[in-house]
Amino acid sequence: MFVEFWGAAIPSKKKLHVEVNERNEYVHVTQVALPVDAVSGRNSLILRRGDEVYVLCTLDLDKCAQASLDLVVDVNFTLSNSGTNQLHVTGLRQPGGPNIERIPVEGPAFIHPPMVGAPKARQA
Repeated sequence: MFVEFWGAAIPSKKKLHVEVNERNEYVHVTQVALPVDAVSGRNSLILRRGDEVYVLCTLDLDKCAQASLDLVVDVNFTLSNSGTNQLHVTGLRQPGGPNIERIPVEGPAFIHPPMVGAPKARQA
């Protein structure tokens, strides 16, 4: 299987549209990092896939300058940067094929279990 490096720098307050050949290609997003000349401030990486919108991570130079991701996308998507710094996103682009098993997803992508009872107060 042929795999190639994929990466992009997303400027502050900008979007990056990623085209994926939906019949036989995957983009695996594995890392997001602030650049070496970053300044303090929060920077969120946001994924839009169709009508779905997800915050993948929020980076802050003083707290967390990079994050590992394990996200495989097989449809066109958009990454946007809501922060004051550029975000560097890296990963892999790989062909799919008949050997890749597709798992159909129905309903919401994330299902939150119902909360049972009230949260317990911490005891000193």
